[in-house]
Amino acid sequence: MSKDLITEYCKGQSRFPSWCGDFDVFSQECDLLTNRLMQDIFERGRCQPDEMVKAAVRGRLAYFNDRLPQDVKAEYENALPFEIAENIKRQQLKKGASLPVLKGYINRTVFFEIPKVLAKDGLLDEETESADELDRVPEPGGWVLPLTGLLEQIHEALARRVCHETKIKRREILIRQHQIFLRLTALLEEDMSANSAKQIVADELGIKRKMLERDLDDIENYLIEENVLTRKRVGSLENKHDKEQDNA
Repeated sequence: MSKDLITEYCKGQSRFPSWCGDFDVFSQECDLLTNRLMQDIFERGRCQPDEMVKAAVRGRLAYFNDRLPQDVKAEYENALPFEIAENIKRQQLKKGASLPVLKGYINRTVFFEIPKVLAKDGLLDEETESADELDRVPEPGGWVLPLTGLLEQIHEALARRVCHETKIKRREILIRQHQIFLRLTALLEEDMSANSAKQIVADELGIKRKMLERDLDDIENYLIEENVLTRKRVGSLENKHDKEQDNA
């Protein structure tokens, strides 16, 4: 099952002997993130956000292994975490003040920033990069899942939609929706309830639950329009998962 960041770092049940002093038990949020620049948690947080940035950078750069010489890739792995972290430190979370939201913000920032840096350095054509995402699976944080059958068809349809979108803002929304599909699929494969999985994904991406539900509706409508799903098939999939949860 996916790591519960709050349990692991804030409550310290596996890594630390006690709860973090900056963790608010009632709100389940971090005082270092509440109405503050993220510099505070980078400097004082025991959750080590710097390491989260490094991991996200390594994961994102891995998508470009076929384009970057190993020595160049190593240079980026050493330099980019510091540069990106410095930019993040000057920002403040707008939604939520918890560790999952922070990690989601880091993942999203790294995901979009690295192609810009590579394009600026002449190593990547940013305009055509979205087409290449079809083969690379556009997702942050190294969420990798072997997809087969219907799930593979959905994955390809959502990736294709990203590739064909030319408007930057809309493309970002479609990438987020693709991320939601991949992450939800991974969590549901681990026998997590749909409600819990949705909340985890919303927290990780730093979005409200209502927005996630709207994204799922948009995904469903698109897949029906593309004849990947039918209304009947959507209902059968939902019922199947609900029955499996009831019998668990």
